Amino acid sequence: MVSDGCMGILWLGVNALLGVSSYRLGTFAFRDDGASVRLMGAITVFLFVILFSTILLGAMGILNYSLLLGLVACIAAITLVAVAPDKTHSKMKRAASVTTTAPKRRRPVMYALWSVLAAFGVSHAVMSGLLQFPTDFDSLMYHLPIIDQWLQAESLYALNSSYWWTPGTSEVIGMWMVLPFSGDFLAALNNIPFVALWVVSSYCFSREMRLPSAWANLAALGSVLVYSTFDELNDGKNDLAIVALFLTGATFGLRFLNNSRNADLCFFALVLGGLCGVKYNAIGYTALLVAAVMGICVLERQIGTAFKVFLVSALGVLALGGYWYIRNWVIGRSPIYPMGLGHDIATAYPDVWKTTLAGNGDPRVGSLALGALWKMTGPVHLVAVVLSPFLLTYFLVRAFVFGNVRGNRANDSHAHVFMAMLLLGSGTLLLITPFCVEDQPGSLNHLKWAYTPVRYGLCFLSIAVLAMVKFLFDVWRSRAQRWERLVRSASAFSAMRCVTQWLGCRKTDLAPIMGLLGLITWQFILRLRYSWGDFNFVDTGLLSLNLLTAGMVLQLLVKRFSMKARVGVAMTFCVLLVFGITLLSARWHDGFGPHYDKHFGVTVFSQASNEKAVWKDRVGVLDLRVYPFFGSRRQTEVARARVVESSEDLTEYIQKHDLQFVATHAHEKRKYFLYSNNYNWLKSDPMRYSMVYARGAYAVFAVRDSASPSKALTPE
Repeated sequence: MVSDGCMGILWLGVNALLGVSSYRLGTFAFRDDGASVRLMGAITVFLFVILFSTILLGAMGILNYSLLLGLVACIAAITLVAVAPDKTHSKMKRAASVTTTAPKRRRPVMYALWSVLAAFGVSHAVMSGLLQFPTDFDSLMYHLPIIDQWLQAESLYALNSSYWWTPGTSEVIGMWMVLPFSGDFLAALNNIPFVALWVVSSYCFSREMRLPSAWANLAALGSVLVYSTFDELNDGKNDLAIVALFLTGATFGLRFLNNSRNADLCFFALVLGGLCGVKYNAIGYTALLVAAVMGICVLERQIGTAFKVFLVSALGVLALGGYWYIRNWVIGRSPIYPMGLGHDIATAYPDVWKTTLAGNGDPRVGSLALGALWKMTGPVHLVAVVLSPFLLTYFLVRAFVFGNVRGNRANDSHAHVFMAMLLLGSGTLLLITPFCVEDQPGSLNHLKWAYTPVRYGLCFLSIAVLAMVKFLFDVWRSRAQRWERLVRSASAFSAMRCVTQWLGCRKTDLAPIMGLLGLITWQFILRLRYSWGDFNFVDTGLLSLNLLTAGMVLQLLVKRFSMKARVGVAMTFCVLLVFGITLLSARWHDGFGPHYDKHFGVTVFSQASNEKAVWKDRVGVLDLRVYPFFGSRRQTEVARARVVESSEDLTEYIQKHDLQFVATHAHEKRKYFLYSNNYNWLKSDPMRYSMVYARGAYAVFAVRDSASPSKALTPE
């Protein structure tokens, strides 16, 4: 077997090729725009080449690392050759920048803030993600297991999984991170591209709303500084993918409304395809974006353009998101399986509407929701949410009373309507999101936990913050003339001139910008305080400092060294990465079993990779957190039933999947309704099941009659 270090060289090479070609295509598509727009386009291309290639091979049942790496490399190489750099256009832009007389404002404070946050985020992903084994409940339940089952089946259709039906845009990116390696030790990197896209799209959206750069930077900072951002940088959750793609789609949609360029519409459609494929909750946000862009076109009496938006959006959704729903429809009789098949949903929860903020009816919901908002975000988001009804009214009045929506696109009226639509639509979707309040009837457990409603509401929270900053900017600029004389008299002080230059803002904007920056800093400190027990801040801080220093050194090298020296630095960097991958691989395989033994209070996982293993190649797991049963090298096939309602159902499931071993919780009664009686059923039938392991959390039974013929697998 090829070592992980060697595979790391190949994987890094393909990623580098894809990164260069993606940036070239992004630069070509948005060559008249700033660096932030080109970067947003490049990240979008990078993600969707991987997504398209995986869906193509996965649908054909030939999903393996050699074919996927080869296909992505071919697409990247073709793009690199086909999209040649436009040297003439670059020379014209350089000439225009040389001849311009307007002084360029320096923004070292904003660059420093983003650099520190980026270094902290990457360091946290390394210290709490790459150097730790996964323990997040949802990641162990289905985010990581579905990746391993896709790789084992070489297909995106893996009926061993009880979550075979789930869409998987985020999990596809997670699979790309672990694809050629012997274990999942790089899985924690899956959310880094989405966080980068979220940051860039927040900034670009603010710029499209006519905010100056300093204000746009603050809006983006306030938007992303929530607990979920840091928490999900070290696990496999997909909420960051939803908010990143939602804001990216909103940005491309608003850009299309502003300039009617086909490039923006095409990228808008690509983003919609990825967004609707994240999970079922994202379908509403996809429809909201299409409805908002089409609605503005209709208001502007451009019916043909509205139809064009619908057609191109439908093609993008079908190409990149349609596979998941077509597969479910063909196999499970419902595009959003198991919804629409009432029995399974009723088994899980008697009334799903009561799990939503709008439908629960408990008088404590409002206060608990505000408490959760403060606990997981801070003053910026709390103020934005409380002001959201007023902000909605403001944007509508600004557009329809003081503006002219049907006028030419030089005015901002359609942008204000677009913001109002997103604010109202995302808020409504949050109110009707299932399981936002609870997953156990009458407990309000998710609201009390505080984490779930905030991570489900990231789209609304981000739009609310961006809308609040836009409102503050409009109000301040309309009143700034009253303070202009005072500011001019005070601007004689060199300290004030220095601060405004370093922030890259006007002197008249200094007061609100400093106020916003103070609120954002306060919110960041609150998050650090709340997370003190979860984050390794000492090591993360030291690593952040090292990354910042390395970044400064690399910047100097790029500017002052020759091409040969740059190539040498790049080669050294790659060698260090490959060395790091080799060490991570060895640590992963050595520590996987002992870690999960300690985590669950058992000894069974340490035995899974040696000759004393309790089970061999295939095991059925009747519990939610199934990931440790795969083993560090994905050497075990794991099957899990979604619902087991009786001992007869259990026997049928074991025969259908031809299971030789079954693992379940070693307790007579589990709090999880799905598997509460399995231990009793297995233990009470010694003629059919023999207990071979019982310690701590789990018991393992051998199936005595394992010679039953395998049957064709069908959805449970």
